[in-house]
Amino acid sequence: MWWDRAADVARAALGGAVYAPVGLATHYHTVQIHPYWADSLDHVGTIGAHRFYKWRGAAGLRQAFSDAYRGGEPVAAPAARRADATPSETDPLALARAYEEAVAEARGVAAAPAPVYSAAIEARGGDALFRANAAPGAGPNTGQVREEYARSGQWLKQP
Repeated sequence: MWWDRAADVARAALGGAVYAPVGLATHYHTVQIHPYWADSLDHVGTIGAHRFYKWRGAAGLRQAFSDAYRGGEPVAAPAARRADATPSETDPLALARAYEEAVAEARGVAAAPAPVYSAAIEARGGDALFRANAAPGAGPNTGQVREEYARSGQWLKQP
Protein backbone atom coordinates (compact mmCIF):
# COMPACT_ATOMS: atom_id res chain seq x y z
CA MET A 1 0.00 0.00 0.00
CA TRP A 2 2.73 2.53 0.94
CA TRP A 3 4.78 1.42 -2.07
CA ASP A 4 1.82 2.06 -4.39
CA ARG A 5 1.32 5.52 -2.89
CA ALA A 6 5.03 6.33 -3.31
CA ALA A 7 4.90 5.13 -6.94
CA ASP A 8 1.81 7.30 -7.59
CA VAL A 9 3.51 10.37 -6.09
CA ALA A 10 6.67 9.71 -8.14
CA ARG A 11 4.66 9.32 -11.37
CA ALA A 12 2.80 12.56 -10.67
CA ALA A 13 6.05 14.43 -9.92
CA LEU A 14 7.74 13.11 -13.06
CA GLY A 15 4.63 14.17 -14.98
CA GLY A 16 5.07 17.75 -13.79
CA ALA A 17 2.94 17.87 -10.63
CA VAL A 18 4.31 20.20 -7.98
CA TYR A 19 3.53 20.16 -4.26
CA ALA A 20 2.26 23.73 -3.87
CA PRO A 21 3.84 24.53 -0.48
CA VAL A 22 7.34 24.03 -1.93
CA GLY A 23 6.58 25.15 -5.50
CA LEU A 24 9.78 25.77 -7.41
CA ALA A 25 12.12 24.59 -4.63
CA THR A 26 15.34 23.04 -5.92
CA HIS A 27 17.23 22.63 -2.62
CA TYR A 28 16.41 21.50 0.89
CA HIS A 29 18.03 20.55 4.18
CA THR A 30 16.95 19.53 7.67
CA VAL A 31 16.35 22.16 10.30
CA GLN A 32 19.30 20.76 12.26
CA ILE A 33 21.92 22.21 9.91
CA HIS A 34 22.59 25.45 8.02
CA PRO A 35 24.50 24.71 4.77
CA TYR A 36 26.80 27.35 3.30
CA TRP A 37 24.48 27.84 0.32
CA ALA A 38 21.26 28.52 2.26
CA ASP A 39 21.71 32.30 2.41
CA SER A 40 22.34 32.48 -1.36
CA LEU A 41 18.84 31.12 -2.17
CA ASP A 42 15.27 32.23 -1.39
CA HIS A 43 13.60 30.34 1.46
CA VAL A 44 10.28 28.89 0.23
CA GLY A 45 9.03 27.31 3.45
CA THR A 46 9.57 24.71 6.12
CA ILE A 47 7.68 21.43 6.25
CA GLY A 48 8.32 19.21 9.23
CA ALA A 49 12.08 18.94 9.72
CA HIS A 50 12.99 20.26 6.23
CA ARG A 51 13.58 23.78 4.90
CA PHE A 52 13.06 24.33 1.16
CA TYR A 53 14.75 26.89 -1.12
CA LYS A 54 14.59 28.10 -4.72
CA TRP A 55 17.04 29.93 -6.97
CA ARG A 56 16.99 33.72 -7.02
CA GLY A 57 16.43 35.67 -10.22
CA ALA A 58 15.58 34.08 -13.57
CA ALA A 59 16.75 30.64 -12.44
CA GLY A 60 13.96 30.60 -9.84
CA LEU A 61 11.13 31.41 -12.24
CA ARG A 62 8.77 28.82 -13.71
CA GLN A 63 10.18 29.51 -17.22
CA ALA A 64 13.55 28.09 -16.13
CA PHE A 65 11.95 24.66 -15.75
CA SER A 66 11.35 23.89 -19.41
CA ASP A 67 12.84 20.42 -19.89
CA ALA A 68 10.46 17.50 -20.10
CA TYR A 69 11.15 14.21 -18.33
CA ARG A 70 12.44 11.73 -20.91
CA GLY A 71 12.22 8.61 -18.75
CA GLY A 72 14.89 6.51 -17.14
CA GLU A 73 16.53 6.93 -13.78
CA PRO A 74 20.11 6.52 -12.61
CA VAL A 75 21.06 3.50 -10.56
CA ALA A 76 20.67 4.20 -6.85
CA ALA A 77 24.36 3.97 -6.05
CA PRO A 78 27.12 6.43 -5.25
CA ALA A 79 28.22 8.30 -8.34
CA ALA A 80 31.86 8.09 -9.31
CA ARG A 81 33.70 11.35 -8.74
CA ARG A 82 35.20 12.88 -11.82
CA ALA A 83 38.87 13.73 -11.53
CA ASP A 84 38.32 16.92 -13.56
CA ALA A 85 35.30 18.19 -11.57
CA THR A 86 35.72 21.60 -10.00
CA PRO A 87 33.83 22.94 -6.98
CA SER A 88 32.13 25.57 -9.17
CA GLU A 89 30.40 22.79 -11.16
CA THR A 90 28.45 21.76 -8.06
CA ASP A 91 28.30 25.03 -6.13
CA PRO A 92 24.67 26.31 -6.15
CA LEU A 93 25.75 29.95 -6.24
CA ALA A 94 28.11 29.35 -9.18
CA LEU A 95 25.38 27.42 -11.03
CA ALA A 96 22.89 30.23 -10.47
CA ARG A 97 25.36 32.84 -11.77
CA ALA A 98 26.13 30.74 -14.84
CA TYR A 99 22.41 30.39 -15.55
CA GLU A 100 21.82 34.14 -15.11
CA GLU A 101 24.72 34.89 -17.49
CA ALA A 102 23.35 32.46 -20.10
CA VAL A 103 19.85 33.98 -19.88
CA ALA A 104 21.27 37.51 -20.12
CA GLU A 105 23.42 36.55 -23.11
CA ALA A 106 20.45 34.95 -24.88
CA ARG A 107 18.42 38.13 -24.30
CA GLY A 108 21.30 40.40 -25.31
CA VAL A 109 21.39 42.21 -21.96
CA ALA A 110 23.97 42.57 -19.21
CA ALA A 111 24.01 39.88 -16.53
CA ALA A 112 22.98 40.75 -12.99
CA PRO A 113 25.76 42.34 -10.96
CA ALA A 114 27.61 40.34 -8.34
CA PRO A 115 25.90 40.37 -4.94
CA VAL A 116 26.70 43.11 -2.46
CA TYR A 117 27.13 41.86 1.09
CA SER A 118 26.76 43.68 4.39
CA ALA A 119 29.89 44.86 6.17
CA ALA A 120 29.54 42.00 8.66
CA ILE A 121 29.47 39.38 5.88
CA GLU A 122 32.36 41.06 4.04
CA ALA A 123 34.38 41.02 7.29
CA ARG A 124 33.79 37.26 7.57
CA GLY A 125 34.98 36.63 3.99
CA GLY A 126 32.28 37.94 1.66
CA ASP A 127 31.61 35.83 -1.41
CA ALA A 128 34.10 33.17 -0.29
CA LEU A 129 31.65 32.16 2.46
CA PHE A 130 29.25 30.91 -0.19
CA ARG A 131 31.68 28.83 -2.24
CA ALA A 132 31.93 25.05 -1.98
CA ASN A 133 35.52 24.90 -0.82
CA ALA A 134 35.31 22.14 1.78
CA ALA A 135 34.04 18.60 1.79
CA PRO A 136 30.70 18.02 3.55
CA GLY A 137 31.29 17.54 7.25
CA ALA A 138 34.52 19.53 7.22
CA GLY A 139 32.99 22.71 8.63
CA PRO A 140 32.07 23.95 12.09
CA ASN A 141 28.81 21.92 12.16
CA THR A 142 30.61 18.56 12.03
CA GLY A 143 28.98 16.14 14.43
CA GLN A 144 25.93 18.34 14.93
CA VAL A 145 23.42 16.11 13.10
CA ARG A 146 20.73 14.72 15.38
CA GLU A 147 20.81 10.96 15.81
CA GLU A 148 17.46 10.38 14.08
CA TYR A 149 18.81 12.10 10.94
CA ALA A 150 22.28 10.56 10.98
CA ARG A 151 21.44 7.85 8.41
CA SER A 152 19.31 10.08 6.20
CA GLY A 153 19.71 9.07 2.56
CA GLN A 154 21.01 5.59 3.37
CA TRP A 155 19.20 2.33 2.72
CA LEU A 156 17.50 0.91 5.81
CA LYS A 157 17.90 -2.48 4.12
CA GLN A 158 19.01 -3.40 0.65
CA PRO A 159 16.06 -3.89 -1.76
